[in-house]
Amino acid sequence: MEDDLKGETSGHFRRLLTVIVMEARTEWGPLDENKAKRDAEILYNAGEGMLGTDEVTFNSILGHQNPRQLRLLFREYAEVAGKTIEQTIEDEMSGSLKDALLAIVECVQCRPAYFAKRLEASMKGRGTDDRTLIRIIVSRAEIDLGNIKQEYERLFDKTLVSDIESRPDLVTAGMDFIIANPTVRPFSSFSAAEDAIALRTAMKGLGTDEDAIIEILTHRSNAQRQEIAKFFNLEYGRDLIKDLKSELGGKFEDVIIGLMYTPIDYLAKQLHKAMEGLGTDEAALVEILCTKNNREIKEIVEAYERMYDRPLAEHLCSETSGDLRRLLTFMVTGVRNEHSYDPSTAAERAQELYAAGELKLGTDEEVFNRILTHESIPQLKLIFEEYKQISGRTIEQTLQDEMSGELLDGLMAIVECIQSPACFFAKRLHKAMAGAGTDDSTLIRIIVSRCEIDLGNIKREYEKLYDKTLESVVKNETSGDYKHALVALIGGP
Repeated sequence: MEDDLKGETSGHFRRLLTVIVMEARTEWGPLDENKAKRDAEILYNAGEGMLGTDEVTFNSILGHQNPRQLRLLFREYAEVAGKTIEQTIEDEMSGSLKDALLAIVECVQCRPAYFAKRLEASMKGRGTDDRTLIRIIVSRAEIDLGNIKQEYERLFDKTLVSDIESRPDLVTAGMDFIIANPTVRPFSSFSAAEDAIALRTAMKGLGTDEDAIIEILTHRSNAQRQEIAKFFNLEYGRDLIKDLKSELGGKFEDVIIGLMYTPIDYLAKQLHKAMEGLGTDEAALVEILCTKNNREIKEIVEAYERMYDRPLAEHLCSETSGDLRRLLTFMVTGVRNEHSYDPSTAAERAQELYAAGELKLGTDEEVFNRILTHESIPQLKLIFEEYKQISGRTIEQTLQDEMSGELLDGLMAIVECIQSPACFFAKRLHKAMAGAGTDDSTLIRIIVSRCEIDLGNIKREYEKLYDKTLESVVKNETSGDYKHALVALIGGP
């Protein structure tokens, strides 16, 4: 990376980046007030106190010292100079060096505020800087995106969510993952003891109070349900899942029992169900495995082996074949490089896809498998944009023309989830309830597995696509306690 930086940058900006990359900053260390005062004087003399600016001194101090010491230094600097360090950098520096030094200072002062400002700038005015927007959201999603959202609202008196929602191009491009809208949330007045007692009462004696079971279990988060099950076992010496199974039946039982497993164990059970007995439900395998990130896949793989004493990859290989087997094997081995983002290679990968499909007689499925399962989500978005520029058509159109069967379904699932997970699942739900009969397994699986993630988004996409509410269609396609449980999870009355 140092060589690339040296080749692409120059001057004091290059030296600053080299310091940051080569000489890793210590994040913690003892505070030294005397040093902070001395360094404040040194910085003042290197800028305000001289004709011209000694950029090397700014680079050295801001590039090496830990954030806590720098915060102390900045306070001392304001005393010495009568102005903030930011004001001095604005006055004394220019170009990329100024931007880099201000980034260091702003991140030291408040890292979430720095990224909030970058996000706002990326959506300001005409057009959107998609690359900056995607890079920040993807890279900070599991670090401090919640804090960034709070700072965004404080700084700009509007929410990050509202800004993204006001731009349909961002939502349809898959940015809706940061505004995921679950329909089941933790119950604010939760008491595991009260719920466990109420469930025991609902199943004790003659008859079963299904309404009470629905009311409790569909309005608690999965973590709260696990607490209820633990208390139930401690209080009564009984297994709550076994008791529920003995009292309930049919599809209603499938919904309620599904809610009682942890999300990862539930998906592992669904994978096993898709492969057990005669025939294999390839669509279910694709839906589960092609829509998960590496961490989720790793947890599912571990859960599967724990629950069934058999490696998931081995079972998949025995139940699938050809290009679909290779695709699913790539998925379960977690080969996707989730942190790659290199605009310079996007056109090259797009050209590979074009050459493997449109430009040749037949199709090189291996190239499609490799690129769609290995590249990061932000990188694939760039590749799809480049592909459209090169071929004049979308990647979805090419897949429809070049592929067929389960492999087509798998690759389309990957592409559609990159574009919009909510739209993908809305289409799956529609297909499950279209025509004669209902694919109850798919209906239950999606509603149970997505109700604490993004079922609210899926509902919105469903209505947008089919001009009817998900709730109304579910009510028409189901009945009894089964219907009541699903409608409660969807968020209906």
